[in-house]
Amino acid sequence: MFCGVKVNIVINEKDASVIRCRKLLKNNPTWAEVFVDGTAGLEFVQSDTLLILSDVNNPSLFESGDIVNNIRDIVIVDHHRKAQELSKPLIKEYIDPSASSASELVTEMLEQTLPAGVLSREEASLLLLGIFLDTRQFTVNTGTRTFSAAFYLRNAGASTGLVGEIFRPSLNDYIREARFSANVERYRGNMAIAVHEGEGDDADRVICAKVSNRLLELEGINASFALVKIGDKVQISARSDGKINVQRILEHELIGGGGHFEAAGAAVANATIHDTVERLKTAIDDNL
Repeated sequence: MFCGVKVNIVINEKDASVIRCRKLLKNNPTWAEVFVDGTAGLEFVQSDTLLILSDVNNPSLFESGDIVNNIRDIVIVDHHRKAQELSKPLIKEYIDPSASSASELVTEMLEQTLPAGVLSREEASLLLLGIFLDTRQFTVNTGTRTFSAAFYLRNAGASTGLVGEIFRPSLNDYIREARFSANVERYRGNMAIAVHEGEGDDADRVICAKVSNRLLELEGINASFALVKIGDKVQISARSDGKINVQRILEHELIGGGGHFEAAGAAVANATIHDTVERLKTAIDDNL
């Protein structure tokens, strides 16, 4: 956008967290027509369109596989270890697992690119939020680069107050989390597996990640897994305190996920919750 190029960002418009984040930008006319869903985004694709995949490199987790399949020029910016190769060549691949988050990588790019005062307070706050989420508020996977990026964003006007507002759960989220809490199993002594009984919806994707984070706060738990069935896929969110590599567990052939040493995810198609839990246990056993 700074270079004068028309930009669109493909999002899941029903995602509760995305809706909250967009509220921060509602008074900024720059972002009025930037966000689109996968269907609308596909209509914008032309022969010279450049697609930047951010915070993901696993094809099973793309927001819109149709857009990826219809674009020739692709760039990846991600902090997750590569799960598998794309079926087409990339213009540029910037994958750095040593970074805390994709927000950290993007912040480093902006710091080297944008003149002072260009990044708005709201934009800086949302980038800081991304770092907060992936580091669990600077408690894991945090290095000097992370604090340097946060310092830059704070100087750009990032507000911890705005970040805190987005973190506050709604009553509906609180109730959704309780559904997981009622079905928690300790596995192999130091792992917790939480299951959402019944059919979930798009809002439960984020709740799933929150639940796996919360389970790590329990005494004696080194890795956590939260599962919910949404549509024809069982979503898995995994977190670790650094003693267990949840990425390798979810990359197991029975699951086909990916991510980072301490944070990973998967979407298992055409399986029940019960079957997926059994697959997960097998993957854990095989890796340990």
